[in-house]
Amino acid sequence: MKKTLPDVIPRKDIIAAIYAFDAGKAHFFEAPRLYEVVYEGRGYPPKAIVGIAASDLLGVEFGPEDFTGGIKSKCHKLLTDQGFEIRTKAGADALLTEKSYPGELDEDENEQYAEGAAIRVTVNRFERDLKVRRAALQFHGSCCKVCEIDMADVYGEIAEGFIHMHHLVPLSTIRKEYKPNPQTDFIPVCPNCHTMLHKRNPPFTADELRKIMRKTA
Repeated sequence: MKKTLPDVIPRKDIIAAIYAFDAGKAHFFEAPRLYEVVYEGRGYPPKAIVGIAASDLLGVEFGPEDFTGGIKSKCHKLLTDQGFEIRTKAGADALLTEKSYPGELDEDENEQYAEGAAIRVTVNRFERDLKVRRAALQFHGSCCKVCEIDMADVYGEIAEGFIHMHHLVPLSTIRKEYKPNPQTDFIPVCPNCHTMLHKRNPPFTADELRKIMRKTA
């Protein structure tokens, strides 16, 4: 059974966990792929620090299976509530870009597919823009707005921060001078829901797809 993180971890306990981490305290958390918590200019693995702090605070051993990390997770909130900065790890930009995810096409790839071929989602340049994607992820989090699945809850740390960003503005209305708003023009969706949204042109809305899912449940 998963253990529940406390609603508050005092700053002094988080700092104590950082010192314990530096001293080589044993734990089962893997190195983070995307984010790190900053203390005195150094980056540390958020899940490991929170796990160690929670274990010492509550007297029970927390492991990586007990909670998720990533933007808008309780793990990160416990750190930022105490004034700690969460930053993107060096070299993590490629992992955050939509273009690095399989099963998607650039908007200028006009390949032809025979009837019955696998459906592929076209992702426009705004969805792949790193700054836009990072801002949208920061605002919306990594939970699918249709099925409400967080990929990290299913696959663990290898899926932390993995989510598609679905562009809500019809491509036909976009002009070169258009500047996307990460908060209002995008929603995070899992790969399956992203594909289903594009089963119609114009795409289904998130509400429409949820209604379809409820009918089949």
